[in-house]
Amino acid sequence: MLSGVRMGKGIDARDFHFAGFRLESARGTLSGPDGQDHRIRPKTFSLLVHLLENPGLLHGRQELLEAVWPGIAVTDDSLTQCISELRKAFGAQAEEILRTVPRRGYILIAEVKVHSWNLSPASPSSPATPPFSASKARDREEARHASVIVEIPDGIAQAEASGLALLSAELARYEDLRVRRAAGREHADYRVRLVDVDGGSPLVFLDEASTNTVLWSEPQARSEEAAGPIDSAREILANRIARQVAVDSRRKARNKAHHDRTARDLCLLAADHHQRATERDTLLAIELLESAVALDPDYAQARAWLAYAIQRGFTQGWGPVRGEAARDTALSMARAALILAPYSPLCLSRLAYCMMLHGKWSEAESTARMALNGPYRGGVKVRISSCEVLAHAVPGEDSIELMKAVLKLDPFCGPTVYSVLGRCLLMAGRPAEALPHLRWCATRLPDYAPCHHSLVMACVETGNMPDALLAWREIQRIQPGWDPTARTGPWFFGRPADEQRMLDAVEAVRAVKIR
Repeated sequence: MLSGVRMGKGIDARDFHFAGFRLESARGTLSGPDGQDHRIRPKTFSLLVHLLENPGLLHGRQELLEAVWPGIAVTDDSLTQCISELRKAFGAQAEEILRTVPRRGYILIAEVKVHSWNLSPASPSSPATPPFSASKARDREEARHASVIVEIPDGIAQAEASGLALLSAELARYEDLRVRRAAGREHADYRVRLVDVDGGSPLVFLDEASTNTVLWSEPQARSEEAAGPIDSAREILANRIARQVAVDSRRKARNKAHHDRTARDLCLLAADHHQRATERDTLLAIELLESAVALDPDYAQARAWLAYAIQRGFTQGWGPVRGEAARDTALSMARAALILAPYSPLCLSRLAYCMMLHGKWSEAESTARMALNGPYRGGVKVRISSCEVLAHAVPGEDSIELMKAVLKLDPFCGPTVYSVLGRCLLMAGRPAEALPHLRWCATRLPDYAPCHHSLVMACVETGNMPDALLAWREIQRIQPGWDPTARTGPWFFGRPADEQRMLDAVEAVRAVKIR
């Protein structure tokens, strides 16, 4: 069961899941196992909500009349019509959901799972907020980061000491890390040290501080030449250290008992699930992130990741909230995250993406650039989201070069990176160059619809109709009945000409199928 989270004052909404059906109180809709909405009258909807709130209980006719029509005199026929309408909506599963007890009433016998939402950000001044404690606030802040010490050994050459000092400064720009001075031997989670090797480049080691375990090592590049969008070899080294810290922190989080996990632990685990890009993993990510927000309501990164996971209810149809409600909820959550951390590249990139989903192209572009160029260093995930926004808002070489820089920063990126790079090339009018990247992603993530959408367009524009048909078949498997004119799914266009390209590609595939 997905946990409900109280997110401060605002409008509470609940989703009821039962026998493959989903009732969404915020939207007033009932959808079946096939995802199709069932039209039911308001009083029938109210009756179903009452039954779902009290499953397994016998409800007499008089009780139901008073619950659904309070203070209004109606006949039994009104209730009978509502029951008949519900049975019609439930179809073949009606007997497995609603049971009639002759001359006594009705029982909803299906198992019911409830998911609660409150769409407003938590308010620090809320009466429910516990008394302020400076020590607890510091502890909570510490728990949101991993602490790192960069050791500068005595007697080290000036050039190498300067290099380590600059590496410390680079690591300090990562919002998930806290760099501490080594002079006082303060406690830290991880330690970075340099070992000089005769005749070769110095080795940089990353240790787990409490056990002195070496987690990772790499020669320190002496060259500091500029690398386009990446400032220097030092930035590449800092990113790899930050990545290894995240990998080890996630390992520790997995090994903890659930009640011992911090909000950061839950975020790390959720991000890992989210990046796998499947429906099941998306649902798990949402559940973990809700728990993180409940545990630490002011943790901006948890809200930013939750916004990113929720939006898949709009782009992919995954999650307890779907369609425009998911899009709107994600934007609200992303805005709340940025209020808590105005300079966070993660929060900025998530807000930019949610703005793109709403067609706010100018705001989305400027916000994405802030994520890339702000005071804190965005990791690979931040750069990917920002580049995807730029690719749709202002297609061109800018986003392509940024995505190539991501691969230079981390050659072991996940498959979605190649999908985004392929899309950047495609939007820039280079479909032949896009195809190898898109195919590689599709092989690794067969259920990732955005990649197949890109493949349809790239294959049609390069004259490869057999592969275009295969990609279209995969889309229909993942998103049955998907139609680009519905303005939902993972494709959004800042330029009408690009939207027309996609419509033309889909029309070409359909024309071949008709023949």
